Amino acid sequence: MFSNVVKQLDKQYTGICRQSQKILSERNLKTIPRYAGVYVLYYKEKPFYVGRSNNIYKRFMHQHLSKRNDVASSSFRMHIKILKKIIRYKEARSWIVKNCKAKFVKIDNYDDSILLEALLIRLWRKKYRLVNDNKYEL
Repeated sequence: MFSNVVKQLDKQYTGICRQSQKILSERNLKTIPRYAGVYVLYYKEKPFYVGRSNNIYKRFMHQHLSKRNDVASSSFRMHIKILKKIIRYKEARSWIVKNCKAKFVKIDNYDDSILLEALLIRLWRKKYRLVNDNKYEL
Protein backbone atom coordinates (compact mmCIF):
# COMPACT_ATOMS: atom_id res chain seq x y z
CA MET A 1 0.00 0.00 0.00
CA PHE A 2 2.77 2.45 0.93
CA SER A 3 4.58 1.73 -2.34
CA ASN A 4 1.39 2.61 -4.26
CA VAL A 5 1.22 5.97 -2.49
CA VAL A 6 4.87 6.67 -3.27
CA LYS A 7 4.37 5.74 -6.94
CA GLN A 8 1.31 8.01 -7.15
CA LEU A 9 3.17 10.93 -5.54
CA ASP A 10 6.13 10.40 -7.87
CA LYS A 11 3.80 10.42 -10.87
CA GLN A 12 2.10 13.63 -9.71
CA TYR A 13 5.43 15.32 -8.87
CA THR A 14 6.83 14.40 -12.28
CA GLY A 15 3.66 15.71 -13.90
CA ILE A 16 3.88 19.08 -12.18
CA CYS A 17 7.59 19.42 -13.01
CA ARG A 18 7.09 18.68 -16.72
CA GLN A 19 4.05 20.90 -17.14
CA SER A 20 4.51 24.33 -18.67
CA GLN A 21 3.67 27.38 -16.57
CA LYS A 22 0.43 29.21 -17.35
CA ILE A 23 0.43 32.98 -17.41
CA LEU A 24 -2.13 34.51 -15.04
CA SER A 25 -3.37 37.40 -17.18
CA GLU A 26 -6.85 38.90 -16.89
CA ARG A 27 -7.73 37.10 -20.14
CA ASN A 28 -6.51 33.69 -18.91
CA LEU A 29 -8.20 33.71 -15.50
CA LYS A 30 -11.23 31.88 -16.85
CA THR A 31 -8.97 28.98 -17.88
CA ILE A 32 -7.98 28.23 -14.28
CA PRO A 33 -9.19 24.67 -13.67
CA ARG A 34 -12.34 24.01 -11.66
CA TYR A 35 -11.22 20.68 -10.26
CA ALA A 36 -9.62 19.58 -6.99
CA GLY A 37 -5.86 19.53 -6.91
CA VAL A 38 -2.56 21.14 -6.08
CA TYR A 39 -1.21 24.33 -7.64
CA VAL A 40 2.18 26.01 -7.70
CA LEU A 41 2.58 29.75 -8.24
CA TYR A 42 5.82 30.94 -9.81
CA TYR A 43 7.57 34.29 -9.64
CA LYS A 44 10.61 34.89 -11.85
CA GLU A 45 10.45 31.27 -13.05
CA LYS A 46 10.88 29.88 -9.50
CA PRO A 47 8.24 28.29 -7.25
CA PHE A 48 6.86 30.97 -4.94
CA TYR A 49 3.81 29.37 -3.30
CA VAL A 50 2.26 25.88 -3.15
CA GLY A 51 -1.40 25.33 -2.35
CA ARG A 52 -4.27 22.89 -2.70
CA SER A 53 -8.00 23.24 -3.06
CA ASN A 54 -11.19 21.31 -3.76
CA ASN A 55 -11.89 23.83 -6.54
CA ILE A 56 -8.78 25.66 -7.74
CA TYR A 57 -10.76 28.27 -9.69
CA LYS A 58 -12.81 29.25 -6.63
CA ARG A 59 -9.68 29.43 -4.46
CA PHE A 60 -8.05 31.82 -6.92
CA MET A 61 -11.06 33.99 -7.65
CA HIS A 62 -12.48 34.22 -4.10
CA GLN A 63 -9.23 34.41 -2.13
CA HIS A 64 -5.98 34.95 -4.01
CA LEU A 65 -7.43 37.19 -6.74
CA SER A 66 -10.49 38.63 -5.06
CA LYS A 67 -11.29 42.23 -5.97
CA ARG A 68 -12.53 42.95 -2.46
CA ASN A 69 -10.20 44.88 -0.21
CA ASP A 70 -11.23 43.18 3.02
CA VAL A 71 -10.37 39.59 2.07
CA ALA A 72 -7.57 38.51 4.39
CA SER A 73 -8.17 34.77 4.23
CA SER A 74 -5.48 34.20 1.62
CA SER A 75 -2.12 33.73 3.29
CA PHE A 76 -0.56 34.13 -0.16
CA ARG A 77 -2.00 37.63 -0.53
CA MET A 78 -0.95 38.56 2.98
CA HIS A 79 2.61 37.48 2.17
CA ILE A 80 2.52 39.49 -1.06
CA LYS A 81 1.43 42.55 0.89
CA ILE A 82 4.31 42.13 3.34
CA LEU A 83 7.09 41.12 0.93
CA LYS A 84 6.27 43.58 -1.84
CA LYS A 85 5.12 46.35 0.51
CA ILE A 86 1.75 46.57 -1.18
CA ILE A 87 -0.79 48.48 0.86
CA ARG A 88 -4.15 47.41 -0.60
CA TYR A 89 -5.41 43.98 -1.60
CA LYS A 90 -6.47 45.26 -5.03
CA GLU A 91 -2.85 46.15 -5.69
CA ALA A 92 -1.85 42.66 -4.55
CA ARG A 93 -4.28 41.17 -7.06
CA SER A 94 -2.86 43.18 -9.93
CA TRP A 95 0.70 42.31 -8.84
CA ILE A 96 -0.16 38.58 -8.83
CA VAL A 97 -1.79 38.73 -12.27
CA LYS A 98 1.10 40.74 -13.70
CA ASN A 99 4.03 38.80 -12.19
CA CYS A 100 2.99 35.21 -11.41
CA LYS A 101 2.57 32.06 -13.45
CA ALA A 102 0.95 28.82 -12.30
CA LYS A 103 0.90 25.05 -12.70
CA PHE A 104 -2.03 22.83 -11.76
CA VAL A 105 -2.32 19.11 -11.00
CA LYS A 106 -5.67 17.37 -10.75
CA ILE A 107 -5.92 15.14 -7.67
CA ASP A 108 -9.25 13.61 -6.73
CA ASN A 109 -8.12 12.01 -3.47
CA TYR A 110 -8.00 14.50 -0.58
CA ASP A 111 -5.25 12.62 1.26
CA ASP A 112 -3.07 12.51 -1.86
CA SER A 113 -3.47 16.26 -2.34
CA ILE A 114 -2.34 16.90 1.25
CA LEU A 115 0.67 14.63 0.74
CA LEU A 116 1.71 16.21 -2.56
CA GLU A 117 1.33 19.74 -1.19
CA ALA A 118 3.38 18.84 1.88
CA LEU A 119 6.03 17.13 -0.26
CA LEU A 120 6.42 20.12 -2.57
CA ILE A 121 6.60 22.55 0.33
CA ARG A 122 9.18 20.36 2.05
CA LEU A 123 11.31 20.00 -1.09
CA TRP A 124 11.15 23.62 -2.21
CA ARG A 125 10.77 25.74 0.95
CA LYS A 126 14.45 26.42 1.57
CA LYS A 127 15.71 26.04 -1.99
CA TYR A 128 13.27 28.59 -3.46
CA ARG A 129 12.28 30.45 -0.28
CA LEU A 130 8.58 29.68 -0.59
CA VAL A 131 6.22 32.07 1.14
CA ASN A 132 4.03 29.27 2.51
CA ASP A 133 3.18 29.23 6.18
CA ASN A 134 4.93 26.61 8.27
CA LYS A 135 1.89 24.37 8.25
CA TYR A 136 3.68 21.18 7.20
CA GLU A 137 6.82 20.84 9.24
CA LEU A 138 7.71 17.21 8.57
